[in-house]
Amino acid sequence: MPTARRKLLCSDKNYMFVLMECKAGTAQPPHSHPHTQVDYLLEGEIDMQVGNEVRRMHAGDIVQVPGNVPHAFCRVYQDTRWLEFFTPAREDICPGKNRKKKNNSNPLAPLVARGALFCFACSNK
Repeated sequence: MPTARRKLLCSDKNYMFVLMECKAGTAQPPHSHPHTQVDYLLEGEIDMQVGNEVRRMHAGDIVQVPGNVPHAFCRVYQDTRWLEFFTPAREDICPGKNRKKKNNSNPLAPLVARGALFCFACSNK
């Protein structure tokens, strides 16, 4: 079964930097959030939807998603890794007890808890 994994690399209240890893065949339903998102493809090949436009992305490609614009990785052709940058930080996907809950959660939100490395904004200090 195709899978996706998100690893939180670093974060504070103003930004979040994430490594996203997806197996071939993985897809995500369109979603939106108020955060600006920038994705940089490290390896692999995906179709990325932003608004009504779908683009094929390869290693070295970058895409910016303005806040509140529906978007998704709608097809992963081969095992793929990319960096995601969010501003401000996505507290809905931060691990820990201070994580904000919302009704319309991102379908990948549970994945961050398995791969988190750091989350300064959400730490339990």
